[in-house]
Parts: sequence; structure tokens; C-alpha cells
Amino acid sequence: MDNNQANPKAHEKTPSRPLLTGPGWVLRYGLAVGAVAVAMGLRQALTAWVGPGLPPYITFYPTVMVVALLGGFGPGLLATALTGLVVSFWLLPPVGHFAIASPLDRLGLVIFIGMGVFVSVVADLYRRHRHKAAAYDREAALRESQARLATFAAATFEGIVESEGGRIVDCNEQAERMLGYTLAELRGMEIVNLVAPGDRDRVVESIQQGRESTIEHVILRKDGTRIEVEAHGQPLFPNSATRLTALRDITERKRAEQALRENRERLDLALASARMATFDWDIVKNKRTWSEGVHALLGTKSETFTGTAEEFFQIIHPEDRSTVQSALARAVEASGDYEIEYRAVWPDGSVHHIAARGKVHHDNAGRAVQMTGVCWDITERKRAEMELQRRAEELRAANEELTRFNRVTVGRELRIIELKKQVNDLCARLSQPPRYATEPDEAARPAQ
Repeated sequence: MDNNQANPKAHEKTPSRPLLTGPGWVLRYGLAVGAVAVAMGLRQALTAWVGPGLPPYITFYPTVMVVALLGGFGPGLLATALTGLVVSFWLLPPVGHFAIASPLDRLGLVIFIGMGVFVSVVADLYRRHRHKAAAYDREAALRESQARLATFAAATFEGIVESEGGRIVDCNEQAERMLGYTLAELRGMEIVNLVAPGDRDRVVESIQQGRESTIEHVILRKDGTRIEVEAHGQPLFPNSATRLTALRDITERKRAEQALRENRERLDLALASARMATFDWDIVKNKRTWSEGVHALLGTKSETFTGTAEEFFQIIHPEDRSTVQSALARAVEASGDYEIEYRAVWPDGSVHHIAARGKVHHDNAGRAVQMTGVCWDITERKRAEMELQRRAEELRAANEELTRFNRVTVGRELRIIELKKQVNDLCARLSQPPRYATEPDEAARPAQ
């Protein structure tokens, strides 16, 4: 994480393991003894199979090579020495004595021992070279990994802090900018000194637990300003006191969340005042979620109403269930718009009228995945509509009755006028003054 490069000489000297300590020594030198015994047994088997006359060292040369390659110089010398003793005692005449009678046999033994020493030296050099090459490869891989880590730490948007025992050891540039301190100022500083007092106990507990954890807390920058961070920390190795912590500034996110909560509270208050509620339907999972105002509409309780489809349709009036299901199906499969009015039956048996509108949302593949909408109580409006309809029916009946009455009255008046006219006509024929005037002024007109 630091931009300083590691000292290249720090890895040049690789401490060698003690050759004569630990279980490795037992295995390596035990290999030499066991290999010589196996070689002797194999030679005896070959002699029984093909007959006498086999070269004395036919199975021992490869044995010494294998032991020297696997065990190193010391086990190779031990295998060479044991082979010389075995061959001189059991294979070279006189058998059963360590004295060798033939000069050629003595020369052969000397050559074998010389070759054994040579092979042991060469094999040991090869082993050492191989171990150094492997160590160099490991160190190169480690340096490359450290370089990658430094590059990642510099490229990330998060601040990364390395600490040991609760004190800062190293950090990247993002952490310096986030905290307002330089690396020199941060080194050796206790982490809790950067944490707001109200959050220090939680941070200390997280560090002392020594395991991976993620917490949110407030940090005090050098200039005194406060920022909220999400800290994800974990030990570098299991049970290690060294800990790496990634810090993410979430101040703006927290402000946005607070503003969203406040807006949501205002919306809920407005919806509650209007006796309205919002709903979301996860079409894929067939799961409905509602705002708190829904309980005032459906007569449910937040403790028992989970929003499943079965619960929702159980509340709807039996005569309206198929209508609601059809409207939902049309919205999902075709129109994308949902608009319906239905009756909800409360637990106390009362019936309430609900209106709902929703919009279906689709994924990139065009599949309907979610519906969002709003619902509200229209019971009072329905009652007013029904009262208005009842009054209209009463008015219509009254108008019909009045019309019938007017028709009868007008008929009677026409009949009276007709009778009056007939009397007047009869009087005129009898040369008598009329007894009834067809018009109001005739009775008051003087005779001529």
C-alpha cells in the first residue's frame, strides 16, 4: 500500500534449514539405510533368478543416485559407505570378512566409493540450485503480488488501512485524503482516536474479536469535520494481529437515505390523510408489499398480514375476486395498466369499497417483473353515489306521479270547458241568456 519499494536485498539470503535436526533428518538418513537394504535384497533376488556372476554394484549405483537426489549430500555418503560395507562383507571374497582378497575387487570398491562421493556432491549441488530457484520464484511471485496489491490499493476508490494491535501501520493515498492526515501522521496512531466517541466501543469490540466484520461509524477528520464510513476489516492471516480495513465514505449516501426517509414519511402522512396506500407486487415471486396505510383500507393488522396473494384475495368480496384477477391478468399480459374498483370485506363483516391503479414494469427481455400502484378508500363516494341514485329514483317516480296527476287534471278541465260550451250553445238556441260563460269576462259583461 505504501509507495516505497521493498529492499531487494532483504530476500537475497534465504536461511538454510538445519540438516541434522527435526523429523526431516530422520527421514533423509532413514531413506539411505532403507534404500541400501532394498538394493541388497533386489540383488539377491536377481542372483536367484539369473544365477551367480552379477556385478557386485549393479543395484547399488542407482540406489546411491536416488538417495543423493532425494536426501542430499549426507544421505548419499551414508548410502555409499553402507554399500561398501555390505559388498565387502557379503559379496566379495572372502565372504563374511571385511578383508578383500582380490586387487581388482579393491579397485572396484574404490571406484564405487569415488563415484558415490561424486554423485552425492553433484546431487546436492543440484538440490541446492533447485531450492534456490524455487525460493527465487517464490520471492519473485511475492514481489509481483505486492506490486499488484500496491497498484490495486492506489487505484481503488476506498481507503485501505493496515493496522497491528489497533495501531495504524500503513495506508493508501485514498485513506490519507479521506482522513485528512499524512501517512507520517497516521503511522503509530491508534484507530480509536479517529472514531467519534459514540462509536468507539463498537470499533474496539470489532478489532478485539479478530475476525472479519463490517460496521458503519463516524470518523473525525483532522480538520474536525465528521464523515460516515463503512469499514470492512479482516485479519491478514487467521489469528493474526495485523488487520486490513477498507474504508468507504458513505456520508452522501446517508444524507440521501435520510432525505428519502423524510420524503417517505411525508408521503405516508399525505397518503394516510387521504386514506390512501401504495403497493408493490413482485410478479416473479408473487409477493405483495404495502405501505402502512393499507391496514386502514383492508382492515388488516401489520402483525398478521404478510401480503401473500392468498391473504389479499381472501379479503376481496367473493363476487369481485374474478374481476380483480382478470384485471391483473390483462395488465400483466397486455395493457400494462391496472385500474379496478372492488369491495373489501373486513374481519368484522363490514364492506368497504376500494379503488386501485397500477403500472406494470418489464425487464430487458420484456418480461413483466413488477407492478407498482396506489389504492384508496371510495366507500363514502360509493355511499354518496348510491344515495344520489336512490334520490334520483324517488324523483323519477315523483315526476311520473305528477305527470299522471297533471294529465288527469288537464282532462277534467277540458271536460268542464266542453260542458260549459254545450250549455251555452243550448241556451242560445232557446233564446235565453247563457247561464255559464265560456270566458271569465262574459259573466260580468252588461246585456245589450
